Amino acid sequence: MGGADDHGLHLRRRARPRREGPAVPRWRAGPAGAAVEISIDASLYDAADVFGTTKKRLERGCKKLDEMQDDIIESIRDNRNAGSAGSLPGALMGAKCPLTQHGFDQSQLRDQLVTFLVAGHKATTLLLTWALYNIAGHPEVEQKMIDELRQVFEDQDRPPTGDDLRKLRYMDMVIPEVLQLAVPVQVAQRGLTQPVQAGEYTLLPGGHSGRGNPWVAVHTLGISRSKKDWGDVRVDFNPDRFDPANV
Repeated sequence: MGGADDHGLHLRRRARPRREGPAVPRWRAGPAGAAVEISIDASLYDAADVFGTTKKRLERGCKKLDEMQDDIIESIRDNRNAGSAGSLPGALMGAKCPLTQHGFDQSQLRDQLVTFLVAGHKATTLLLTWALYNIAGHPEVEQKMIDELRQVFEDQDRPPTGDDLRKLRYMDMVIPEVLQLAVPVQVAQRGLTQPVQAGEYTLLPGGHSGRGNPWVAVHTLGISRSKKDWGDVRVDFNPDRFDPANV
């Protein structure tokens, strides 16, 4: 069978050898010998996408995600949730670039929230894994955390609020200690927008010639395991290292 469209292209079905399972029709576009072919699998998934079904579903999902994020942003602006004023998104809303004095617009705030939800998922998982590992090997740390949780929540069975978390002083020492020993993001990249002094070196945007790479890599794992900064006890699990009195 065949037909012609407005551009004079002809579609016809090619004969295919008989095969086991559902038939997979293949079509050739153009005159004999044309190299363009469209394969359609048994589920007709690709055929449906020809009509933009997958794209429309993606657009609907993105729109729903944007609406959810807009609601979160507005709830923080209106201080509807406990702890909103001191939250990280709340801090971003009031932040300004030191060079341009520009803040985050709505679209950029949504991008940051997506980063928290998606990119931060793996980092949070690794943090919890190593926290449980280290706490399990140090019963005295575990007992201190339990005592603190009982003091803050008493006998109440409820989700924690931002104010509750700020009262967990010892946990505030345990978490950075876990990060110091097992940092989830071992290397971070940053773009230079102005000269940065790093020890005896001055890093310039675009490299010293002005034509180099403006990106620098920060080896966070190397910093957290540095004997120069942490001494011989750098690999010991000791949350008291981050006691405000010792910092």
